[in-house]
Amino acid sequence: MTFLSSGQKGLDAAVAQVFEDSHHAFGLRHIMEELKGELRKGPWSQQIREGIIEDFTRAAQACSIEDFNISIESIRNISSEAADWIIARKPEYWSDAIFRVCRYDHFSSNIVDAFNNWIPTKKEGSIVLMIDSLRMKIMEVIESRREACKVWPGPLTPTMEYKVEEEMLKARKMTVLCSSDTVFEVRCNAIFVVNLANWECTCRRWQLSGLPCMHAVVVFNRTGRSFYDYCSKFFRIESYQLTYSGTIFPIPDMDTVDFECWGKFNSASQATYIR
Repeated sequence: MTFLSSGQKGLDAAVAQVFEDSHHAFGLRHIMEELKGELRKGPWSQQIREGIIEDFTRAAQACSIEDFNISIESIRNISSEAADWIIARKPEYWSDAIFRVCRYDHFSSNIVDAFNNWIPTKKEGSIVLMIDSLRMKIMEVIESRREACKVWPGPLTPTMEYKVEEEMLKARKMTVLCSSDTVFEVRCNAIFVVNLANWECTCRRWQLSGLPCMHAVVVFNRTGRSFYDYCSKFFRIESYQLTYSGTIFPIPDMDTVDFECWGKFNSASQATYIR
């Protein structure tokens, strides 16, 4: 299990202590907003500040330690203080190149923003009614997404199909040398090794995103293999449908809820029953 947080003080140690086999990632947006605030204190122009932010984003999305270091050094050439500030924010929690498990190439905080907007704090008078309001909202989302995916052509979700097209466009001007039935050398601006048996490329994009990189694509084209046979199962429409296949059952009129029983649930010692 991977926990995502804003990186507040103490959370890194607390998560590791309570959930020993889990992983902990920091949300990129929170660090980026902090960095923007720090840069506004300095003497740099807006253009230079934007350049530092772009380098920081490249460092976060870098697939290798080498690419991460290049981005950090680019920042250090402008400001060693800014580079030191970024390194102090523990890149092992937010950089693809260093994070120990896969982030699936995804940095969005949309789900957090959407959930915060759902919470009807001004309309509902109790926690029970608030939870019920959230339940109804989730039911609506599940139903709308369950219906939407019925017309998708597949085999991948539309977002992933778009990324497939991008990788195929990048793979046009590359040379492939065959080492074995499963190992290939791909030459472009550099040399990369693609291992089909292990679903790996030395660029590490395939391993990190779950979607074959452009170097793997050119190998597929050379060998007549299907791109879709080497994608993470989580990107397939079948997995999307399974995600929203569960049922949230209706609840009777909330006026009939026994609030006295809810009150008895305030502490573990008193939680002897609940209807």
